[in-house]
Amino acid sequence: MTIRQERDPLGLVAVPIDRLYGAQTARAIVNFGAPTGEYCLGARSSLVRALVQIKRVAAGENHRLGQLPPLHHRHISAACAEILAWSDYSREFPIHILHGGGGTSANMNANEVIANLANRLAGAGVGSYSPVHPLDHVNLNQSTNDVYPSACRVAIAHEAQAVLDALDECIGHFKRLRDASRHIPKLVRTCLQDAVKSDWGRYFEAQSRVLGRHRHRVADSRDNICLLSLGGGIAGEPGASPARFGDGLVRGLAKSFPELPLRRAPHLADAAQNSDDLLCHGQALDGLCRTLIKQSADLRLLCSGPECGFMELSLPARQPGSSAMPGKVNPVVPEFLMQSCFAAIGAVSACGLAVEHAELDLNVWEGTFLHSLTSASEILAAALGSFGAFCLSGISVNEAESRKKADNHTARATEYARRFSYSAALERMHVSESESLAPTCTTVELGDGKDG
Repeated sequence: MTIRQERDPLGLVAVPIDRLYGAQTARAIVNFGAPTGEYCLGARSSLVRALVQIKRVAAGENHRLGQLPPLHHRHISAACAEILAWSDYSREFPIHILHGGGGTSANMNANEVIANLANRLAGAGVGSYSPVHPLDHVNLNQSTNDVYPSACRVAIAHEAQAVLDALDECIGHFKRLRDASRHIPKLVRTCLQDAVKSDWGRYFEAQSRVLGRHRHRVADSRDNICLLSLGGGIAGEPGASPARFGDGLVRGLAKSFPELPLRRAPHLADAAQNSDDLLCHGQALDGLCRTLIKQSADLRLLCSGPECGFMELSLPARQPGSSAMPGKVNPVVPEFLMQSCFAAIGAVSACGLAVEHAELDLNVWEGTFLHSLTSASEILAAALGSFGAFCLSGISVNEAESRKKADNHTARATEYARRFSYSAALERMHVSESESLAPTCTTVELGDGKDG
């Protein structure tokens, strides 16, 4: 591999000659590896775009404040625009998403790529860092302490929108099922025992309502993580940047992400130290998962059969269910959703540790929040999409079976108790049971005795 030599504060570093990243990124690759898949920084395109947009807007604000020359501003802006148009970030953003150092490697990765591309656009060589320097110009009036947590929050909030959109689809499917099945009786069960007669409209309405509440919780928690510490410099210390820099940076960034309610955190030191907002967002996703597991498990039970189970619902037949049992069809989509929820809950659980271990003035575990919450959202959005499109959209109520089960002994007794009294219903049940247990008389024709 052909390399170029770059120098950083620790000495000389070999960098592949055909890469735009520089010395500090190369050190991170050695220290943490260059993973493929979800652990590669470049695989989280929402994070890379957030980082690059922050650098683009920061260059504009620094130019407006008279701290960045027009030439530097023009080249940085052009470099950022080119990067944002890329379809694949893994080549130039190859570091491990859980790298140590509180996000310094990720911030420097962005600084180096932007600086080298800007210099190439200016006609200078990659690795020369002239006229544009990654720290003196691209990172001007910024710190990893405010840039990286803000970029992570933008990325997490962006990924959460896909969960909200998928939830809207599922809620709509449940409402359509509600409207189509109000007239069909349903047996209510408590403790898995027959209880009382209701109807399927009420059942599906309950499912839509609980998902609606979870949607509000996820949306509210998503909005709360849109408070950014940009302009807070090192651990939110005042005076780290010009007075108007942070406000202008957040306003400019909000224009790049109009779907998110981005605004500046009211207390920058608080924002640097504490990540309870991210934990609350994870807990909202966790709560949603647990309800989805319950809903999916109920659907599996209600469609069980076809001859020896409940068989009150029919789910769409999506694929053969066995390599050995002909005709068997499994509820594969609810099972996919349940396992996806298991995985999402596992991902979210790491966020509690990342809050607990945020010592003193800075939470340096942003990589854990980023990986955990974006992974959970990605898993959930995909599974909810399948759940709505391939399960809820094709559910049908087996009306004959539902009517038969709803009109049973226990349900009739409960209705009798409503009309008269519990005691009267209990007495009536005992009489009915006695009658059903009474021996029946069978007429036996006796022979004439000749055969004994």
